[in-house]
Amino acid sequence: MKLLILIFTVCALTACLPGVRSEPTYHDTRPNDFVNANYTAVEKLMVGLNRPLSKSAPLLVTTLVNIDSLEESSRLGRTISEHIQTKLSHLGFAVIEVKMRGDLKMKPDQGELLLSRELKEISQTAKAQAVVVGTYSQAKETLYINLKLVAPDNVVISAYGYTLPLDSNVSSLLGTNEKAKTTGKVNRTPSTDW
Repeated sequence: MKLLILIFTVCALTACLPGVRSEPTYHDTRPNDFVNANYTAVEKLMVGLNRPLSKSAPLLVTTLVNIDSLEESSRLGRTISEHIQTKLSHLGFAVIEVKMRGDLKMKPDQGELLLSRELKEISQTAKAQAVVVGTYSQAKETLYINLKLVAPDNVVISAYGYTLPLDSNVSSLLGTNEKAKTTGKVNRTPSTDW
C-alpha cells in the first residue's frame, strides 16, 4: 500500500514539474478559441451583407491565402477555410465542396485558390451566388485575417477582418515552427498591408 502511494505521489509530482507535459486529452482539444474565432467571423460576415443571399443557392469557399503571395497558402489557410465551410453549413447555407470539383485552380499543398479573373466563370459553372475569399497577414505576435464574400460580378457584398494570436498552434499551422527549427528563429516580419 505504501508503495502504491509512493508511486502515485511521484507520478503526480512529475506531472507538475516544468517541462514535463503529458499527452493532450479530449478535454484539452474540445472546441477552442481558434475554432470559435473563425466561427464568429463567419457570423459577422453574414450579418454584414449589403444584398440578400438565398440559403438554397450555393456558396463557394476558397482557401485563405498569404497576403504577401496571393498564390500561396498553408495548413492554416486550408484549416480556416474548412471552419468557414462548416459554419456556413451550420447556418443553413448550401456550400459546394470544392475539393470534389475540377473547376478551381489546385496547387499541391495549397488548396483551392481562386483568381479574381476566374471568379465569374467559376461562379457561373458552379451556379454559386457568391464566393468567400480571404487573406492572412503575419505580424510579430498577431495574425490578421480578412474575409470577403464576393458576388460573381466581383462586387464585395460583405467583409470582415479579425485577428488571432500568433501562438504555437497558429505558428504550427503556418509552418513557422518548422522554419524556426531549421533557421533558429521564427520569421515574424510585420506586415504593412493590413
